[in-house]
Amino acid sequence: MNFSTYLAMELKKIKRSKILLLLCVPVIMMWLPSIINSDKIFDTQQIPISPEHNFFIQGFMGMSWFMIPASLIICVVLLNQTEQRSRGILKMLSLPINTRKLCLAKFVVLLLLAGMQMLMTIAAYMVSAFIASHLQDYSFLLEPSYVCSTVFYLYLAAIPMAAVFWMLVVFLKSPIFSVGIGLASIVPSVLMINTKVWWGYPMSYPFYLLMVEYGKAAKGIYETQISFLLLLVLPLFHWLFPALDLAVLKGDKSMKNKVWTFISTIMLFVPWSIFLLRTNAWALRSPVAEILISCYAAFMIFSGIFTIWGYAKERVRNLWMQICCVVNGLYTVVGIAAFFMMGIS
Repeated sequence: MNFSTYLAMELKKIKRSKILLLLCVPVIMMWLPSIINSDKIFDTQQIPISPEHNFFIQGFMGMSWFMIPASLIICVVLLNQTEQRSRGILKMLSLPINTRKLCLAKFVVLLLLAGMQMLMTIAAYMVSAFIASHLQDYSFLLEPSYVCSTVFYLYLAAIPMAAVFWMLVVFLKSPIFSVGIGLASIVPSVLMINTKVWWGYPMSYPFYLLMVEYGKAAKGIYETQISFLLLLVLPLFHWLFPALDLAVLKGDKSMKNKVWTFISTIMLFVPWSIFLLRTNAWALRSPVAEILISCYAAFMIFSGIFTIWGYAKERVRNLWMQICCVVNGLYTVVGIAAFFMMGIS
């Protein structure tokens, strides 16, 4: 079978699902308040930004920071569940099919769903700006070319995040745990975009890109820049994650062990990046300092649970994994202690 056949097969699976309806909900939730509060758009609090750009940025801020990532993690879980029912994926893999094409087709379907939500967002913005313009007797509509190009770049920025979420769902298997971890991973984006290592956290890409547009619209308020070459190269690396999914589903223990060990190893070094963040003045001020410590403490607790789960439950047992279990286990204790100390202080 050629790739188009695999893609058509995957599209048929979601034809009667309610995924598209679910994608509409966050779009409406974000733009309806923009219409209701359109009179407050003029209050820019002395920030040098035009009302029409303020309307655009404020509306897309919630989408890029939370709603787009949340929609992606939910879509990945729902797509994964369609295969897990009656263990359909195992039946499919028993047939003489090209697993690489099948894996790529599934990922393309996810990207198509994300693209459809972006189109819904553009339409919602146009309608909202049109209604708000008539309510306030002021044109909030920006050039369609500017709106479409910005949303397109947001879409590109979401591709690496989609790949990471897919990997997360396949490895954790539990839909509730996957959604919980996925949603929790969105929160640190606010902190990561203010660091020089934002590129190492895919969940921050869309929000960072929007802040770049904010910096252009309100000169001198948010000074930052982005390398679009880097943004285009990073997805190539993250595309490796979906390729690992079928190895796990087919029972390739060697690949699964290597990936689990690799992730556990990365978790050894992440907590130490807090010292890099705290070299910035903003990271020492309240309440950012408390939020930063809480995020790192939560990550340290999760790293210990993830590593120990892999060693005990998934039977990923090698010498380096044992070291990861000890160190990440200590991180868990430190994370719990951090929450306890913050609670009594």
